Amino acid sequence: MKRAKLRRSVFRTAFLVLLFALPSVGRKHPADATPAQGVLRATTQLVQVNVIVADKHGQPVPGLNREDFTVFDDGEPQKISIFKVEQSQTPAAPVKLPPDIFSNMPERQTGASPAVTVILLDGLNTSWNDQANARLRVIKFLQQLKPSDRVALYSLGRQVRVLHDFTSDSTALVAALNHYRGHVGGELESSLVDDADNPPQWALDAGQGAAQIGENDAMVADSLQAWLIEVNNIEAQYFMNQRVEMTVDALVAIAQHLQGVPGRKNLVWVSGAFPLLRGLDLLMQNGDFSTGSTYGEQIARAAQALNNVNLAIYPVDARGLMTDPSYDPARRSTPGRPAIPNHLPVHMADNFTTMDEFAKRTGGRAFYNTNDIQGSIRHVIEESRLTYLLAYYPAHGKWNGEFHKIKVDVERPGLKLEYRDGDAAVPEGPPAAPTGKKALDAAVLSPLDATAVACEVKPVAIKTRPGEPPSVEMQYWIDARNITLTPAGQQWEIQITLAAEELGPKGESLKGVSHQINLSLNSDTRKSFLASGLRYNEPLPIVPNAERIRVVVRDDASGELGSLSVPLNRVLPPHGG
Repeated sequence: MKRAKLRRSVFRTAFLVLLFALPSVGRKHPADATPAQGVLRATTQLVQVNVIVADKHGQPVPGLNREDFTVFDDGEPQKISIFKVEQSQTPAAPVKLPPDIFSNMPERQTGASPAVTVILLDGLNTSWNDQANARLRVIKFLQQLKPSDRVALYSLGRQVRVLHDFTSDSTALVAALNHYRGHVGGELESSLVDDADNPPQWALDAGQGAAQIGENDAMVADSLQAWLIEVNNIEAQYFMNQRVEMTVDALVAIAQHLQGVPGRKNLVWVSGAFPLLRGLDLLMQNGDFSTGSTYGEQIARAAQALNNVNLAIYPVDARGLMTDPSYDPARRSTPGRPAIPNHLPVHMADNFTTMDEFAKRTGGRAFYNTNDIQGSIRHVIEESRLTYLLAYYPAHGKWNGEFHKIKVDVERPGLKLEYRDGDAAVPEGPPAAPTGKKALDAAVLSPLDATAVACEVKPVAIKTRPGEPPSVEMQYWIDARNITLTPAGQQWEIQITLAAEELGPKGESLKGVSHQINLSLNSDTRKSFLASGLRYNEPLPIVPNAERIRVVVRDDASGELGSLSVPLNRVLPPHGG
């Protein structure tokens, strides 16, 4: 990425300290009104567990308190340090931004935060026919949306895309989905692995052709058939790896996008062929994402990102009811989970196992062998209207990446609990330099805004002389709530990386600047920073063919990110003059 590293003088650092103490212009930021409030952030030392409690009729159970719960980490009881009841209510009206201000937090909630639900239509891992069927069933659900529902629509092709962000407007969501035609790509078909015991027709045909060449007909035919299948499977594995990486990248991007949204978040993942299959039998035995699976590292990365932002996955099989004669709806694999038929093809059963595992690791549940996709989504929303957040500092003190099983008990009998079944105990610390740069670059190119660090930009076109390239003054505001203040004697230090990348018509990087903002705050400037955030202005010359500016802010101490896009056609006059 072409970034010019700019050195900032001591004078500018002092100037920044003065800037963030100035009052906001044009509107009042949330930090001004409630500086002590913010999103509850997960750290590796604080483990958060969101619990759904239902009675025997499946209805949420209100009125429980901290003393009713006991949390176990690898069998050892833990002290519940934070207890919170999260109850969905009718959403508050979003704050309307002025048209010349761009933000990664377009809808700042006031008061109670309702549980929100993202419906992800997975075209990458779903056949065209199943995509069309799922789309129609999701439309049926949206047509019956309730005023208290808060739903967003995302799609997954080679990248994740927002079709419509959170709203209770059924008409707007249906219209967005009507414009979505699905993903047409060869990733799914190209990643299918052939079975040597049941070779595909093309391999049989090739073998029969080889049998006609004469000497050692049977041996030649068998060898050619086996070789063709092996070559095809090597290719299939390559495309499978690509699907896994793109799927995991999408899940991580969604987690980063929703990090600034308070409360429980649900991801209804409508898909037909979940790709993370290898080694799940071992995974189920040891409960550890880091070992026993070809894709263990990718699975661990996705699960950690989802759990850190309180986002539960609810996989929904887009294929609907499986036509297997042995299927018995009365038989259940585990209490409260759908049954897995005995004699379905192996890849179908593997898909079910994968769905269950992802749901268990994040506190959701899987839905398969049903044509009632709309009913499955409704169930997700209704069961999460009332949840209990339990957080504890594990007594084991071992932050080595090993998986720890979580168990939650409640004093009252006859209640059913749903929660994630473990924690990876990842060690805390600032991201290593290569990882940090990689995360920064990924945020620049991501189609979704990261929301852990709230930020806003007011771009103002600078008048230039005829023949000179256009230029924009970028007026940044960075919220203080998720910025780390590190004690240093009688002061506090802040380290922020700010990047602005100019992107072309195809999303390609054309030019960028990136610099580090280092501040030392005393007691007075610290109070001003916490109340008003940080303001920072700089001119940005615009290169030819640039269509948008991608802004990324990173709190270097924690690695938390904020990002947003500024479309230049809303800033510059036609032809950039």
